[in-house]
Amino acid sequence: MLGPDVSLPFQKAPPAGYDLADLGTLGGAGSFAHAIDDRGAVVGESRYTDVTFYFHGFVWRDGQFTDLGTFGGGSSAAYDINKHGQAVGYSQFTPFSNAHACLWEDGRMIDLGALSADHSFAWAINDHGEVAGWGWLFGPTHLTYHACLWRQGQLIDLGSLAGDDGASQGWDINDHGQVVGGSTTPGAVHPFLWDDGVMTDLGTLGGTGSALGVNDRGQVVGGSEIVPGLPHAFLWQDGVMRDLGTLGGARSYATDINDRGQIVGRSETASGETHAFLWEDGVMVDLEGGPSGAAEAINRWGQATGFGLVDGGDYHALFWEPEAKSSSRADVSASGAATGTQDRGLRLVSAAGATPVEFALPSWADGSHSIRVFDARGRRVAGWAGSASRAGAWDGRRDDGAPAAPGTYFLQVLAGTRRAQLHIVVLR
Repeated sequence: MLGPDVSLPFQKAPPAGYDLADLGTLGGAGSFAHAIDDRGAVVGESRYTDVTFYFHGFVWRDGQFTDLGTFGGGSSAAYDINKHGQAVGYSQFTPFSNAHACLWEDGRMIDLGALSADHSFAWAINDHGEVAGWGWLFGPTHLTYHACLWRQGQLIDLGSLAGDDGASQGWDINDHGQVVGGSTTPGAVHPFLWDDGVMTDLGTLGGTGSALGVNDRGQVVGGSEIVPGLPHAFLWQDGVMRDLGTLGGARSYATDINDRGQIVGRSETASGETHAFLWEDGVMVDLEGGPSGAAEAINRWGQATGFGLVDGGDYHALFWEPEAKSSSRADVSASGAATGTQDRGLRLVSAAGATPVEFALPSWADGSHSIRVFDARGRRVAGWAGSASRAGAWDGRRDDGAPAAPGTYFLQVLAGTRRAQLHIVVLR
């Protein structure tokens, strides 16, 4: 499991199919996680001491926190991270100063600048280093704020659906440079998609709304009122906005979507609590996370992060790990080379070009164990009873004898309450 082997003292157990970990804090009371990359690194903000109420941006990686600091005082926060480890967010210069959007890279903190009112926030970064966010400016008649794009050293004002005096905020950007967010219109706030200089109104489910996430397929998620005061999570694709419903309560918001179409967010339950959720293939699953919480982001492997209320009344950053996945990742390359790392004694040993996929078993797998293979969505592909041998192999076939398709698989060894897993990417 990626993350510390720590369980939160939740009132309810984590949902079936997921491991749940409390990431803790930088040292003070309270932390919030906002994004996760495909290697399981998490960024967010945390109180670093109980002496002050200021928060600092952080990166959490392999069980260790790194305090990202500030430009000189006050607070900072990290809102997104890309595959290169570049993180973005904001920082103050003094405890009482305006904030500027910033980029953390190779241990350096870079000021991204601001629009005319000298106050800006960077909310998302894609794998090309393009950054989306928003900043305050002096409009023709009054102070307002506009969505922004930082690209190749330039700060671009994306405008609004209501002209220069309107307001807009950019919340996410994909690898095609498409930015999504919310903007005022002549009548209400609507979700938008900005692409190549054109801001498009995505419409709503009936009231106001905002787009909060976009994947590389151009699918957009967010929240929109169905009637005044009652927002529902939505999925927009190909010009159609779909109501994703709730966990039984009145309100929900979708905050992120990965390229597999898995969506996370928060929803009220029938009891009135707010829980993190995962939506996939038309089904919304309660991820728990305490009596008040949210899932903020999800990566390509289905690992999610967010925050939840823990005993004592503080919010802590959380990490959800699908049980069929593991931090021990083994890749079969295009040439057939296989590499692997040990996970509780389970490790891949296949040589280059070798078939089947061969692995060494943990010492506790003494013949009373079972072996199962799952696909990337957690569906069983194959399974068999183990033997007394410490060596095992999967022939790459499903239970029905058909060859498994190219893709990601997870091999799991079970013996009583003990379990070990390997992550295998098979390219044929």
